[in-house]
Amino acid sequence: MREINMTMVSQERLLYIESASDLAEAFKHKMNEAGFDVDIASEGTEGLQLCNINTYDIVIAEYKIPGIDGLEVIRRLSLMGPIPASVMLTAYGDERIAVEAMKLGASEYIVKDKDGRYLELFPAVIQRLRQQRLLLEAKQLFEDSQQAIIQGLRDVVGIADQLIACPDMDQLFHRTIELIQKRLGIERCSLFLADESETVIQGTYGIDLNGNIIDESAFSTEITPQWLSLLRPKRRLGDSLWRVTNGAHKQWNGSKYEEVGDGWIVSTPIQSISGPIGVFFNDTCISQDNIDDVKQELLVVFCSVLGNIIERKRADAALQQVNEELEKRVNERTQVLVEMNQDRQKLSRRLMDVQETERRAIARELHDEIGQALTAVKMNLQAIAMVSHATPQLEDAMSIVERSLQQVRDISLNLRPSMLDDLGLVPALRWYLDRQAQRAGLKPHFAADEITIDISSEIESTCFRVAQEALTNVIRHAQAEHVFMEIREGDHEVILIIRDDGVGFDVEKAKDRATKGASLGVLGMQERVHLINGEINLESVPPLGTEVWVRIPIPENLEFEKEEGTD
Repeated sequence: MREINMTMVSQERLLYIESASDLAEAFKHKMNEAGFDVDIASEGTEGLQLCNINTYDIVIAEYKIPGIDGLEVIRRLSLMGPIPASVMLTAYGDERIAVEAMKLGASEYIVKDKDGRYLELFPAVIQRLRQQRLLLEAKQLFEDSQQAIIQGLRDVVGIADQLIACPDMDQLFHRTIELIQKRLGIERCSLFLADESETVIQGTYGIDLNGNIIDESAFSTEITPQWLSLLRPKRRLGDSLWRVTNGAHKQWNGSKYEEVGDGWIVSTPIQSISGPIGVFFNDTCISQDNIDDVKQELLVVFCSVLGNIIERKRADAALQQVNEELEKRVNERTQVLVEMNQDRQKLSRRLMDVQETERRAIARELHDEIGQALTAVKMNLQAIAMVSHATPQLEDAMSIVERSLQQVRDISLNLRPSMLDDLGLVPALRWYLDRQAQRAGLKPHFAADEITIDISSEIESTCFRVAQEALTNVIRHAQAEHVFMEIREGDHEVILIIRDDGVGFDVEKAKDRATKGASLGVLGMQERVHLINGEINLESVPPLGTEVWVRIPIPENLEFEKEEGTD
């Protein structure tokens, strides 16, 4: 750090350029008595040469000297860089010379008198020039300090930005020492952190005598009253946060701190809003320089910023740990729910499989047993009517049997049409559409691709049940004139579309009613399709009609699907 020259007046060094040797000796004698050190030059060129060799505080030049005159001396001094204070001395009381000398940089102008009284003026003039120089030096020192502080604060902000970006605490501590060394010019330092309970102090990183960063994290000790005084320093109003002590300079050797010298040591507490975080130590054991107040004040600012960064990083780490724990729990719960859902789907598929098997068995029993029995009863009644007069009771009985037989057939077909098992999905859908449309007075429209891929009985049952439910809704609610059904073959998928030109309905309200148990048709279709990993979409735009769109993927391992569906 630059220091102000606080030397006494007696230490001022003067250069007197005078061609008259008697006057020069008289000046030197007078100034020596006043305590000044004086060099004499008899001409301007000699004086300039001495200025190149020595450092003078004040140069006094006679205006009329051999060779170059005093004005030229002052002019050339100004070209040599920062010049000492200069005094123009002349026997001519010409104001023009004084003005010209001042323009060239002269600090004072003195007129010689014959009696030599002008020599008495020099001590006061020199004192005044010295004060002016000290003021200039102080101003320059202040400006330099301000500039150093501004640049230092910029460096602190730059360091903070880089520390915030560090991904973990260890890199944060290492980067702290590295940037403090490079950006703030701290030659040797160490960073120590306290735990949250303030019971243990832990080392992090430091700098050795060679200027290398070393790992000091193996150091750990209980916080003693001495450490606590560094973490929570007691200070009076106006005292600086950093504290200087004299003691042994130490260096970490991997297992302990060993002495490497002695001198001053600066400790700066690292604090955050919530309290003390640690202590930052620094010294100049390598260079043996004096303490730089500006650097130390910048370290105070930096340590305050560092404390908040560390606190934020700790909070982020704690939050990350909580988030990871929550994520772990969510994943565990999700896995349980996934497994439960898979089990539910297996049970639902198994239940529907059993239902289809039971439907098939009941439909066959209705058709083969009850249907045949009713047919036999009908034939017996017809035989009785042929051999005897048909009474109203007999005709009524025959009518009842006929209706019952038709109802049994309808129930059997609705439960499980044998055509679905015998001829496949496309013929069964075509037959069912025509049959339902004829009964409801609708105009049916059917379109189908030639299905070239094998379709499992489970997929066939799902498509048929969806079509069955959709057509039932059309007949009951749509008030339609036309009903359309398409079945298409895609890339390892089957697409089924049922639409009408009826009045339509509010799909969301229908789903809401279904979730409340008012109607299970929509939910039933969705459940069946989702159980075999399919997609279903219902669109309805009153009064333009409704469309049910279903896409069902065909598994690559179809045999496995078939076996699973027919257990």
